[in-house]
Amino acid sequence: MDSPVEVTGPCNLGNPHEVPIKEIASLVLRQTGSRSRIEHRPLPHDDPKRRQPAITRARELLGWSPQVALEEGLRTTIDYFSLQLCTPAAASSLAATRLRIELGGGKAQRCRPVSARGAGRALEARN
Repeated sequence: MDSPVEVTGPCNLGNPHEVPIKEIASLVLRQTGSRSRIEHRPLPHDDPKRRQPAITRARELLGWSPQVALEEGLRTTIDYFSLQLCTPAAASSLAATRLRIELGGGKAQRCRPVSARGAGRALEARN
């Protein structure tokens, strides 16, 4: 990262707007069209109840602040990985051959990006 020489040490990067993990999981299910269920499990005893990064240092020293809304970032990420899983190279890899997307009747679903617009952005990013 290009930063002034006098800027040393870590800077938190994140969004200080807290979003419950349940809301993020629901967004992922909606955007992917998944029929998966959300499972509720007990938190580990040392898990923080709230996460809100302090990004003041990043704003002051680097002029950085979050620019992408959560839903847009999720859509871009989903489209990118959808495209990665649908390429010939991915299809021939061992990991991809173990990955089978199946419909209720046991028929394999044809691999395609979640959205054409997002796949185009992901393809541009790869080139």
